[in-house]
Amino acid sequence: MTKNNKTITILTIMLVVFAIFQYVRINKSEEKTEPIECSKIELTGDIANEITDQSLKDLIIQDIIYRPERKTETEDIFCRFDSLWDCCGEEMDLNNDGLSEYIIFPTAFSGAGEETMTLRGSSGNGDILIYGFIDQKWKLIGTLTGSRLIKRFEAYYTKGYFNLSVYIPMGVNALSIDEWNWNGEEYELIDKIRIERGTEIVETMEQFDLRKKEILDKIGII
Repeated sequence: MTKNNKTITILTIMLVVFAIFQYVRINKSEEKTEPIECSKIELTGDIANEITDQSLKDLIIQDIIYRPERKTETEDIFCRFDSLWDCCGEEMDLNNDGLSEYIIFPTAFSGAGEETMTLRGSSGNGDILIYGFIDQKWKLIGTLTGSRLIKRFEAYYTKGYFNLSVYIPMGVNALSIDEWNWNGEEYELIDKIRIERGTEIVETMEQFDLRKKEILDKIGII
C-alpha cells in the first residue's frame, strides 16, 4: 500500500468514527423528548379537584419536571414522589370565551414520609403556569414568575385576553410588580415596576410604604 493510500485509509476511518460519534450524540440528546413514566404522581392542592381532564394534570406534571432549571437532574429523582402540590391555583376565564383557563402555582413534590422537593422560595416566589384549551388541546400559554396574581378593580385586555399583574416580594425593602400581556400566542412580560428602599426617591421605610401604596393604588389592586 502506498503512502497516499495509507493516508486516505486513515482519513476515511477518522471520518467514519466522527460520523458514528455525531449520530450517537444527536440521538442521545433527543432521548429526553419522551415523557417520564411516573404515573403515580398526582396533582394535589386547591385547584386539583377542579380539573377533570387527566391529560391536563399529566401535562402540568410533565411541564414542571422538564423546567429548564431542572434539566441537570436525573429523571428517576421525580419518580420517588407521589404528589405535586399546588398551593393556590385558580380557575379563570381569561378571554371571555366561556372556557376556563387554569393558573397553577406549583409548590412542592412530596413522597413517602417527609421527602419533598420545594419549588417556591421563602417569599412564595416561583413559577406561575397558565394553561388554556386551544385548537382542541391543552397548552401552556404563560410561564410567569412571582408570588401571586394581583386582582384589579377594572379589567384590562390585550388582543382579547385579560392583562395580568404579578406581585414579587423581594425582602422587606423591595418589591416588583410585573405586567404580562397576551401577544396573540402566549403571555409575555411587558413591564416591571420596582420599588426599593435605599434609593434617592425611597430612603426610609415610611417612604417605601408610601411609595408602595401609591403604586398599588395606581394599578387598582384589591
